[in-house]
Amino acid sequence: MTYKLAEHFLNPKVLITTHTSSQTSSNAANTYTTIWGTEISYTPASGSTSVIYDVSFFARRLNNITFQAFYLDHFHSNTWSEINYRYRRNIGNSGGTDQGYRWFIHFQYVLPTWTGSRDFRLRCASNGSNRAMTFHQPSYWDGSSTSTTFTNTSLLMYSI
Repeated sequence: MTYKLAEHFLNPKVLITTHTSSQTSSNAANTYTTIWGTEISYTPASGSTSVIYDVSFFARRLNNITFQAFYLDHFHSNTWSEINYRYRRNIGNSGGTDQGYRWFIHFQYVLPTWTGSRDFRLRCASNGSNRAMTFHQPSYWDGSSTSTTFTNTSLLMYSI
């Protein structure tokens, strides 16, 4: 476990999203889904050199194959766009059992600072069809039946 000292955070903004239903990414190739709980507006602290976008959420695969690319977007110049391809992250697998393909995902992005407020979001898409994922709802075997619960999405943005 990693601990961070709050005194190093400048202008922290925390968003915890409690989910009561699952979210599924698109089953079609190259069709984007915004992950619930990842949209935020942020203004960096004056004099900061970097901004941290730190997000955690749960995902599991559907069917036997999944592969998702995750894109960090910002709303800039009146349009949503990927910040930079260097910030892309990928997860996935092929084949296997459902119990083996569940992930607690934690992405941390270090961004150059800016002035004023900007909106951010995290999206995902697969490069092939039939590779969807489910978010925010792990399923597990409790010995007698398949049980479900829901997990939160945690988002922290701060300046350094």
